[in-house]
Amino acid sequence: MASPKTFGVPSNFELIEKISILLQNLLNGSLINPYNLKFDSSTNPFGLFLRIHFLFFVILHSIFFQINYYLLNSHDLKINIKLPENNVSIKGYINGPEGQMHYRRSLECEPSDNGLLCFHMSPYSSIIYENLLEEAKALDRNVVAIDTPGFGNSDKPMSPPSIESYAASMISFIDAFQIKEINLMGYHTGSKIALEVANQIPDKIKKIILVSAPIFNDEEKAQMKKLYLNKDHLLSSDGSHLTHAWNEAKFWSMQGRSDLDIAKTFHARLINPEISWWGHNAAFDYDSSKTLAEINCPILILNPEDDLYEQTKRANGYLKNRESRILDLKSWSHGFLDIETKKTAEIIFSFLNESG
Repeated sequence: MASPKTFGVPSNFELIEKISILLQNLLNGSLINPYNLKFDSSTNPFGLFLRIHFLFFVILHSIFFQINYYLLNSHDLKINIKLPENNVSIKGYINGPEGQMHYRRSLECEPSDNGLLCFHMSPYSSIIYENLLEEAKALDRNVVAIDTPGFGNSDKPMSPPSIESYAASMISFIDAFQIKEINLMGYHTGSKIALEVANQIPDKIKKIILVSAPIFNDEEKAQMKKLYLNKDHLLSSDGSHLTHAWNEAKFWSMQGRSDLDIAKTFHARLINPEISWWGHNAAFDYDSSKTLAEINCPILILNPEDDLYEQTKRANGYLKNRESRILDLKSWSHGFLDIETKKTAEIIFSFLNESG
């Protein structure tokens, strides 16, 4: 499959090649002319001189226009601009089955084999992994986090997706970068997406890290749907939906998470409010127990004391690989990726470094 389209500055050889093409286009009359001008030769000498002068200007401007056209539309250009040193992730877009997908990565290099691909919870975005990406950069680890279609800066699907269709979008990302083997991490809804990705392309997945992997009974599933699929708080003219969302975020935040910490990711849950329930809807319709029982690769389940703590304990009975396990994170809850970033990174990369 072809490499994803990226933009940047070509080498000197490439630039010379492009300019050569421009000159050929100029000679055969196929040069793109943004002005669409025509010139009449039946004039006096002075007027002809002015028109020739102007024509020369138009030709030069057209050449620059053509160069810009090639730079923006060539599929073979690669990024080779040195990025400034800072502590934020590198952002990018790639085309997927549902439109453009936005992602952020820890390193300047493109996503590659043996890295870690992260999927977020609903209704947030990849921004929840921002601090982890900064820590990964310091450790020189290749980590990528993607905005699920319809969340963050990724285009929204035409209709409510399933976990299977979310997974298909993530697999298209893996294929676009021609990745042969990779590790996955998912958080809540993202955990189910990670499981389904591994279910569809098992030969490409080395290890999986899940933040919660709940197994619901019918009564619990009905209660969860009633709570999280309630559309009364999606949008209100008096802004009360903002207070409701803020209070919910604070209620489930672990001790030590400040209002500023919450605010840094809070905006993500407000994007596309009319479809913000789609992620939860897909998650509650997906049976994780069946997929867990079929996956052979090592799985580490992180189980913080959040709203899925008790249900996640049940996943232990479905783990097949002898290296798979559940790690209870007492007193941890939402926000641990920000409050306990270093400890989380140590847990994650220690697990990934383990040899079978």
